[in-house]
Amino acid sequence: MRQGKEAVSGNLSAGGTADPGPMHRPEFLTAAALAVAGLGLALWLAANRVPATPAPPGPPEVAAATLRLPNPEGRSLPEAPVFAALPDIDLGPNGLPCGPTIAVENGAPGFVRLAVDAPCRAGEIVTVVHGPLHFSDRLSPRGTFRVEFPVLDAEAGFQARVGDRELEAAAATPEPLPVAISGLSWTGPLDISLAAFEFGAAEDTEGHVTSLNPRGAGRIVRLGDPSIGRATELYLGPDAGGPGVVRLHAEVTRVPELCTDAQPLSAFRFGPGGLQTRDVRLTLAPCDGLPETVLLKNLLEDLKIAGR
Repeated sequence: MRQGKEAVSGNLSAGGTADPGPMHRPEFLTAAALAVAGLGLALWLAANRVPATPAPPGPPEVAAATLRLPNPEGRSLPEAPVFAALPDIDLGPNGLPCGPTIAVENGAPGFVRLAVDAPCRAGEIVTVVHGPLHFSDRLSPRGTFRVEFPVLDAEAGFQARVGDRELEAAAATPEPLPVAISGLSWTGPLDISLAAFEFGAAEDTEGHVTSLNPRGAGRIVRLGDPSIGRATELYLGPDAGGPGVVRLHAEVTRVPELCTDAQPLSAFRFGPGGLQTRDVRLTLAPCDGLPETVLLKNLLEDLKIAGR
């Protein structure tokens, strides 16, 4: 018992207070270190604080407000709008402009390439007019249409119609046409096919040219589809061969619905003397009720080809 009392009295200091001992000093030092670290962090944050964005001096201007320009000399200056109105653009489901638009560029000598783009009108009918050339076709599934044809009138422009939209492009100035051209333009249900017999060629021989048989020096081109509108078929004379004559014939299938009235069509010819056109009314009666192919030998004038 005496030893226990001595042990207790040995831990009392001279002032009568208990000594914390070596086990309590590290805790005191840790708390002091944390306090110092916290003070340092607070000072660092205060030094690196991002300045607050100042509040605007007044309410924001509305879109219709105007910007007044400085006028140090007292001159009258116009008021400029802060925001310009955006154009009203018709956009399709893919976010692209719907159009339609038309563009024309030079192609082969004497020809132009015409392009119509209407992405929102895929499959609709497009009608093209240039001088005596008049034909209708359909836009592709992507709403595009591309065609190349000769320029028959240097002063005529190029028109296209898609639905209720009328489009127009300026006249082009390609190189002069190197060949003579003859053709017909008509409206369905009438359907006409041209045939050329070059330099004395017989039927079904070399030199008998149709749109399906390009077996000669010249060629026949069809523009448009008469089942949906107007069509044009033309013969482009040879740029070699001759001298000689090219006989031009036309074939038409006579059906009852064509025999009630005279069918209007337009014939044209382009050559050294310029462009010549004439309107024709074709009478196909009488009809016996059965389809019949009629050969028209005098609808177009023969072409006289000079030697090269």
